[in-house]
Amino acid sequence: MDIYQIIITHNRAWTIREVICFSVIFCLALILALRLLRKKKINVPQAVSGLILLTFLAVVFGSTVFTRNPGSAPKYELELFWSWKKVIYEGSQSLLKENLLNMILLFPMGVLLPAALWRRLSWWQGFLSGAAVSAAIELCQLLLCRGLFEWDDMIHNGIGCMAGCMISGTVIQFIQKKHREFKYRILKKGKKHEEEKSVKISFRQSHSGSAPGGPGGCCDPSVRPIYRLRGNWLAAGRRFQLDLRGG
Repeated sequence: MDIYQIIITHNRAWTIREVICFSVIFCLALILALRLLRKKKINVPQAVSGLILLTFLAVVFGSTVFTRNPGSAPKYELELFWSWKKVIYEGSQSLLKENLLNMILLFPMGVLLPAALWRRLSWWQGFLSGAAVSAAIELCQLLLCRGLFEWDDMIHNGIGCMAGCMISGTVIQFIQKKHREFKYRILKKGKKHEEEKSVKISFRQSHSGSAPGGPGGCCDPSVRPIYRLRGNWLAAGRRFQLDLRGG
């Protein structure tokens, strides 16, 4: 999977069959996302990120596998870190660029994946996700004779995906924290307002000559617990007044 070759060489355009195939898959994914949104199982950022991730992977697979001209025989390099050995010992600048660009290749996937799942992923989850996608591409290249199968690309792609996951996961975790704090402030403010309103109602009832739940009193059951907690002194005052009146 030579991303460097993707940039410096021309890849043929997608055929009508490939465009139709991707359009069908995208439409099915869109319908699924809309259904999940309607059932409130995902939110809008998740749906958008998932569709963008699907489009990105389609472009990656198309550029690295399906739009390439097939070779006469499979090509593979099974030596681990062979490219870095050439960079260090032979000073190969082209392989250095290729390795760095391969790290960047799945960086957008690492950014989109936590947004699609709406949770932070650990570094090893990000690395394995990128390595798994890279392994699928490498196997397609090997079986279809459309590129060089090598372990180095899997490692480089995994590192790039891991970096994107760590950055995006940190941002999403920060957004979720701020959202929880905002909801907590709203709930706390609403609860405080209800308590103040209930105390005012209890205070008015204590001066109007009727107890809560009695004749002319407040029949709202939500007031009674607060009246018992905060209005014990009012209840005691009412009993004292009744005793003085001979009631």
